[in-house]
Amino acid sequence: MTITSNYSNVDVRVSRLISDFKNWTKNIKKFIKYSNEVTVFIKPIELKTTLGRVNYIEKTIEIDPRFTLIQLRKTLIHELVHYEQYRDNRLQIKNNIWLWEGKQYDNTLNYESYKELPWEREARKRTKKIVNKLFNIY
Repeated sequence: MTITSNYSNVDVRVSRLISDFKNWTKNIKKFIKYSNEVTVFIKPIELKTTLGRVNYIEKTIEIDPRFTLIQLRKTLIHELVHYEQYRDNRLQIKNNIWLWEGKQYDNTLNYESYKELPWEREARKRTKKIVNKLFNIY
């Protein structure tokens, strides 16, 4: 996996995130089956409420660096969980139709409803568990 950033205003946090990830690469694979094919871009995202997002077709993850180091760590792990869900075909997106384990879900939901979708609930739960194990912060 490659992590890149051109965002100079938060270099300390971004550098720490990159360093953290290199340090926990072996340990994180105990929790997430991610692939080295994914590239992480650390750059501002135009949607100010979005900390990160995955582009499954391009095999990329974007992380917005304007947040705290803890938020950056959680977001990277959360998005890696989503990438794993997609690679395992549990989460599928076909012709703008969202499928979770074969069941179709509405993709036009507001943010509060979106957070309750099964893949989002799983990603949040697993992220918390992984962050607890990797950083012993909770």
